Amino acid sequence: MGGFAAVLLIIGFSIRQSLLKAGFQKAQDKLAAKGLLLKAKNLEFNGLASIEMLGFEISTPQQFKIIECDSLNVELSPLSGILGMGWIDEISIATLNLQWIDSIQLESNTNARETNVETENSTSSPIKLIKDLLQQLPSKLAVNKMALRYWKGPNVQLFQAEQINWERELLNATIAINQNKEQQLFTLKGKLDRRTLEGNLTLEGFNQKLVVLEALGGQFGFSKMDFSIDEVNTTASGIHLKSSCNIARAYANHRRISDTSVYIDALMGSPELYFENGNIRLDSSSIWRINTFEFQAGAQYPFRDTLGEYWAFLKFDKTAGNHLFPSLPAGLFRYTAGTEIKGSFDHRFYVWYTPRDLSKTILEADVDYSKDFKVIQWGKANPMKINGSFHHDYFDGDRWEVGFEVGPNNPFYTPFNQISPNLVESTLRSEDPSFYSHNGFYLEAFREALIANLREKRFARGGSTISMQLIKNVYMRQHKTLARKLEEIMLVWLIEKERAVSKQRMLEVYFNIIEWGPGIFGVGSASQFYFGKHPSQLNMGESCYLSSLIPAPSKARWSVDSTGSVNPRWSRYYKLKNRIIRLDSTRFNDEDFAIKIRGFNNP
Repeated sequence: MGGFAAVLLIIGFSIRQSLLKAGFQKAQDKLAAKGLLLKAKNLEFNGLASIEMLGFEISTPQQFKIIECDSLNVELSPLSGILGMGWIDEISIATLNLQWIDSIQLESNTNARETNVETENSTSSPIKLIKDLLQQLPSKLAVNKMALRYWKGPNVQLFQAEQINWERELLNATIAINQNKEQQLFTLKGKLDRRTLEGNLTLEGFNQKLVVLEALGGQFGFSKMDFSIDEVNTTASGIHLKSSCNIARAYANHRRISDTSVYIDALMGSPELYFENGNIRLDSSSIWRINTFEFQAGAQYPFRDTLGEYWAFLKFDKTAGNHLFPSLPAGLFRYTAGTEIKGSFDHRFYVWYTPRDLSKTILEADVDYSKDFKVIQWGKANPMKINGSFHHDYFDGDRWEVGFEVGPNNPFYTPFNQISPNLVESTLRSEDPSFYSHNGFYLEAFREALIANLREKRFARGGSTISMQLIKNVYMRQHKTLARKLEEIMLVWLIEKERAVSKQRMLEVYFNIIEWGPGIFGVGSASQFYFGKHPSQLNMGESCYLSSLIPAPSKARWSVDSTGSVNPRWSRYYKLKNRIIRLDSTRFNDEDFAIKIRGFNNP
């Protein structure tokens, strides 16, 4: 009897092992239909209801390992399986490695249905793979040591988890990120439904430290982030995600954003994202709030097709306009900080372009004010400075270059009525033809500058009006950052809207403060250096030459040949000359532009 029982036991174990191998083979076949290979060095039962796999991996036919782990233990629950609740009760994983290459292409089995094939053209291959994997997980998951690598070209992003415990909907994980030979730890806690991927999570620094991530050439971080995933849908063309987030003490340090670190006490948002057709799209109805300032923002970025459509959208209403200046991030806007307004205003901004045809680029901006709108308190950049005499320090980046008085105490200072009308005319035609009619901005110039920069793939044109150039020179250093440009725009907008400085005074200070060549500041010094004249005596040819120096004063030395004539390769001068003659041929011809330049050691 005992021998018969032993035989039955052996047969039972053999059947169980055969069923295990058959199940594993079925899993291999399913993955093979999606162009993936499933392997395990060892596969066997460990006890009555536990399966152990060693050397478990999922890879592509090219031997690229997407999932790899040292050991994987599966706890079975026969009762749950009989009741239709799933046979697997718990999975424990040790040393798990996940990685994905952005350009990976999965090959289909010739017998598989086409709908099961994921190719490099699918925008959601990694997302869908992760979602499908998570939905197959049991009620309990424990991972010890996990690494996730995402490859995009030669660059790799590495995320590590020291420990993950996921029981039913409760998730508790300790995440590690290695940057610059330093490791940062943060915790991820909350509820997440593995079937729908919906839930509420909290991400915060380990022991309440600031979480700082390196990305896009800078550092970004926060002290705590509460976020919810409200809806995740897999569509025919990708993934649709609705979520919300609340970030405390948001942090950014990037040389393109600001020359100082930026902090936002409270940043909230309800982003609605689409990953489809090769695009990442933030729906324009997405609501955001910086401190107490609320606005709508959206954008589209084609991450696969670089010739696709790019756009960005921003809008806020009059009620939100009251909160703009009090909510400006500390450290980001040093000159407008402290500005107070009466009344309210709203704003709408939209830009759209495609590299396939840059001529179709769209740029729109609209502002509307309440009747009682008024600036009642100026910040550090008070326009009264421009209306009076002041000392000006010129910096090249952070390096001080020269300081001088802007006013009668400077012997080279030239009042507006003593500046040749020829120079005023040539400069306006060169720099800002609509200066007297616009309110500080000329959208078409911005649009043309955007097209030129996109076409050249570099910062080739600025599109700045004379009002913007003046504000930049008077108040700001020459840092090319987003913060500096935004603050420049806000100051110009307020000064022009309030008519705090007259157009004539703007031009007078502009001519007396800008650089006209290496170390040559102010029109009085420039006129004397290049022509030995007072600015009131300049003819149109001489004025045209001086105006051609404004966009690139550091290159002025190359604008003159050895005879004292304008260098034939100094195209800015000849383009402006031809424009002036074409627009007013009854007053000017080539003889008016036959000039002799004394500067740079010429006779």
